[in-house]
Amino acid sequence: MQVNVRGTFLCTKAVLPQMVKRRSGNIINLSSVLRRHHNEAQFSLWSDEGSDRAFTLGLAEEVKEYNIAVNAFSPDFTVTEAVKIFRPDADTSGWQLPEMWGKYAVLVAGQEAKSLTGRILDEAALKEIFGAV
Repeated sequence: MQVNVRGTFLCTKAVLPQMVKRRSGNIINLSSVLRRHHNEAQFSLWSDEGSDRAFTLGLAEEVKEYNIAVNAFSPDFTVTEAVKIFRPDADTSGWQLPEMWGKYAVLVAGQEAKSLTGRILDEAALKEIFGAV
């Protein structure tokens, strides 16, 4: 809850007043892969992620009048520094790369709020919108 819900809320609280003042902006939240690959032992994480998604969709509706877009990326398993350090034995051959998400973040952030907001974007959705990067 501290990271997935409270962290998202506090980061948004920090940037939103300036975006409202400028009447423009773009917020991209992250939704964990574990929500799609959960088991009962991960229920609390799974429910946190559901809250994060609801926060993204609700905020998008609230701030669209200020030309502010709010979306969430929903990556699948991604090769990160944490994986390399804590799971060096993991087979990451089919995993996504962070560079791909960085490129899509630039593309999403460059969109007008009216054209792309209130979406939970996985790789397939991003490829459909922007093509492969």
